[in-house]
Amino acid sequence: MAEPRFCSGLILTAPGEPLFPGTLSWQDGRITDIRRDRAPAPEDPVIAPGFIDSHTHPVELGLEGVYPDLSEARTIAEVLDRLRRADKADPGDGILFGLNLDPDRLAEGRLPTRAELDALAPGRPVVVCRVDRHSAAAGSAALRLAGIEAGPDGLLSGPDYERAACAFSHALPPGIIAAALEHAAALAARTGTTTLGALDGVEDYSLDNWRELVALMNRRPVRFVPFLQTRRPETAARLGLPRVGGCILVDGSLGSHTAALAGDYADAAGERGRLYLTDDELTRFLAEADALGLQTAVHAIGDRAVAQALCCHERARTRSELRHRIEHAVLLDAGLIAAIAGRGLLLGVQPAFEANWGGPDRLYAHRLGPRHRQTNPFRSLLRAGVRLAGGSDAPITPVDPLAGIRAALAHPNPDERIGPDAALALFTT
Repeated sequence: MAEPRFCSGLILTAPGEPLFPGTLSWQDGRITDIRRDRAPAPEDPVIAPGFIDSHTHPVELGLEGVYPDLSEARTIAEVLDRLRRADKADPGDGILFGLNLDPDRLAEGRLPTRAELDALAPGRPVVVCRVDRHSAAAGSAALRLAGIEAGPDGLLSGPDYERAACAFSHALPPGIIAAALEHAAALAARTGTTTLGALDGVEDYSLDNWRELVALMNRRPVRFVPFLQTRRPETAARLGLPRVGGCILVDGSLGSHTAALAGDYADAAGERGRLYLTDDELTRFLAEADALGLQTAVHAIGDRAVAQALCCHERARTRSELRHRIEHAVLLDAGLIAAIAGRGLLLGVQPAFEANWGGPDRLYAHRLGPRHRQTNPFRSLLRAGVRLAGGSDAPITPVDPLAGIRAALAHPNPDERIGPDAALALFTT
């Protein structure tokens, strides 16, 4: 048994409660006592509950410690140079990823082509993932690995991207996955995050694959709450888990023009994104999970996708006590907000999305036009009684709950800003 440890400061036990000066004691990783036993001092730190990031993809996040991060690249030449250096530093025939590329920030305004990726590492599978992880560019060897016949540009989006992601996931050896989870846990710990909602894995994993992934998560110092990303609820039930889903994609992303909208994209006339599942497919998943007593989570960004998710919950007659979730729900009008509240659904929200892409002159406005004022309406949702869980969608944005709290306080739409207690509650309850 370890020696007891102590820390003094201003203690916050829960959002909305007053700070008080005191001493917190813990032993063997558990809090043993909280005492009001001292006067406040100017140098007192604030002692608060550990943060919860309700929506992360730990394996993808951790791969940033293994493969090159392209977020700072500004030209195709820079992208190719960083990939070429990574290939030379770790040669072989294993898959080579380039991560977090935003083509809108490149001088060329595009992803690398298939020919460019083939030339930098002939015969090696090379994949460059867009920052939103809903589209990618792949070289010929990577396309063969995925069994996909893409066009000459090698671009993958929509269902082709999802199929390819499954194949690429299977190409990762267990050692890489373990290293990725270790890196993700370390990143979380640096920001005071003690719990990660872990949305990971791919649809065609075997039961043994899932069991191994969950076992690897359970060996980390940070608590992982696994959501198995499969539409086979019985898999989660067989592993004794109370939840299933995560990025069960109802649609794609706004950046890739694949989020399903009720109206046209402002910058792509006639384009409204796509729904990835039929009503019958989504209803079947929700009904089967609900019958097993499992909480579900599905990804829906556009208003048309959220409407489909609501319709399918209605058809499946899901139970509110299971706390079913919709992840993201970025674009919402008053009718959808009322329907979400009426069904008793929870939303997994990412305030940092507004800091990165919200407001009148960023991506949401480019894609949606005036509808950008309807994105991530946190205050309206809370007023309607909808329960919100804050997350990052890491690696899309970093695991950084304090940044998420700041983003919720400073929403680009002043009408949708929330107060400090509500913002803190997003990441602690």
